[in-house]
Amino acid sequence: MALNAMVWPKVARGDAILPHAPRSPVPWGSLGALLAVCGTALGIGAAFGRSAPTELEALDLFGAGVMELVMLAAVVGVVMLKHRPTYADWGLPAARDEALADILLGLAVGCFALVPVMGLQVMMVQLFGESEHPLLQGLVRDHDPLLFVAALFLAAIVAPLFEEFAYRLLFQGWLEKELVQPVIDVSVGAEAPLESPPAGVQWTPIAVSSIAFALAHAAHGVDPIALLPLAVLLGYVYQRTHRILPTIVAHAAFNSFSLAALWVQLQGVGIEP
Repeated sequence: MALNAMVWPKVARGDAILPHAPRSPVPWGSLGALLAVCGTALGIGAAFGRSAPTELEALDLFGAGVMELVMLAAVVGVVMLKHRPTYADWGLPAARDEALADILLGLAVGCFALVPVMGLQVMMVQLFGESEHPLLQGLVRDHDPLLFVAALFLAAIVAPLFEEFAYRLLFQGWLEKELVQPVIDVSVGAEAPLESPPAGVQWTPIAVSSIAFALAHAAHGVDPIALLPLAVLLGYVYQRTHRILPTIVAHAAFNSFSLAALWVQLQGVGIEP
């Protein structure tokens, strides 16, 4: 709440929230869209092919998470072999101080997102009904500690890594290259863009990647509506910093807090499955 109280007045005044860090275009091409397109297609397909909920097994969830990480590693490996991206292209910190700053920024962004995103989620639930996320439904139904650990593994580790690399780094990075970079000239060694692109052009990659991210959760009932502003926030942070660690940390912090809050609620006196 304190972070929101500090940030929203700046937004209302039109002040910059984060400094912009220009960089050369990412070296990869449309391959960067592969994970995001596949994830979104699977999410939309699941929304149309929903069936009655089945029992969730913790070991199956661990296995599914490992498979997602293997898929991510495979795509990253192909990108590395084909395009030889640098440390800066990957959006990784070059020094310990930068890594610490990225982690602190990510924690701040994750905390900031809790108020608007969770507030919107509560409103959507009141209007349209509960979330249909199978993990949440499984936790509410079973109260299984091992299932909670598996859910935490997916929410705090797998999802932030997979989705931030897929939607922000690879997909949004490619969209910026295709849509924004031709408008500006970021030459090697240049300190800043020679021309600032129109605001609509700058926001297009964020909007496209955010909508794709939200649609990937289309099978989860009202969740995509609340996740859209979270995706826009994460996309904005990546667009301003061109570093991936802050968005991974913010995503992990947001998911961890949300899941922990649900678990605490389920352990409360009088809470029925």
